[in-house]
Amino acid sequence: MMTGLRATFLADAAVGRSETFELHFGDVVIFAIIENGRLEVGRGTLAGAQVVHPGPTFKRMLTREVSVEEAIDSGTVRVSEPAVLHSLMSLFGLSQQLVPGASAS
Repeated sequence: MMTGLRATFLADAAVGRSETFELHFGDVVIFAIIENGRLEVGRGTLAGAQVVHPGPTFKRMLTREVSVEEAIDSGTVRVSEPAVLHSLMSLFGLSQQLVPGASAS
């Protein structure tokens, strides 16, 4: 998951922002520190961080297949406020790109 966060980090969207998140994936806890376009990730808790339990829809949120609202409505995501999840997802994402040589149909 830490590699996934690094790979999907939208540095341009993070310029001028300072936020911390704690993501819970079952027993695994990962923190993300965003500071003016830079990302630091690690394992464990982080005091004062916004806590998100992204559940099994996290990958689909990253690819924008599922919106924040749909994820929350599904009951698979737990977060104190929808704004926290909106903020997180504005900093991470993966565009759906076609595989080279694949048909677009």
